[in-house]
Amino acid sequence: MVDGSEIGRRISHLRQQKAMTLPDLAARAQISKGYLWSLETHAERRPSDPSPNPGLDVLAKLAAELGTTVAALVDDHFHPAASSLGSQPKDLPAGLQEFLLQREQAGSPLPGDIVTTLAGMKLRGRRPQTVKEWSTIFEVIENVIWDKE
Repeated sequence: MVDGSEIGRRISHLRQQKAMTLPDLAARAQISKGYLWSLETHAERRPSDPSPNPGLDVLAKLAAELGTTVAALVDDHFHPAASSLGSQPKDLPAGLQEFLLQREQAGSPLPGDIVTTLAGMKLRGRRPQTVKEWSTIFEVIENVIWDKE
């Protein structure tokens, strides 16, 4: 995973590529302008300021508004060219493959960009292994992004 300053640079770069102002992105992602500015610049913080490293909920909102994935923002091994919509990484972990199969069999397959995001995520510093761990991560993403729209 990349450090906080690199995440901020990626957010800023994508925002500028989309010709979005900082206040526009902050409003769309439902975070304060000051917090977004501090993430982008990795500025000095007071003890009362929000964490310098955004949580999954903030990253998911920003990624959605920037038209990218959380993995593209945080993973130092992520290759955006390999994650076009509808394509999936070739080497998915067994637990993720089983989770995806269960979703497909239940009639709720996941789109390729979500699969790519999941494949690049870590839980408590390590890559999830079990179906339950993958399911938990997906539920968090689903609750943060889709339930608030």
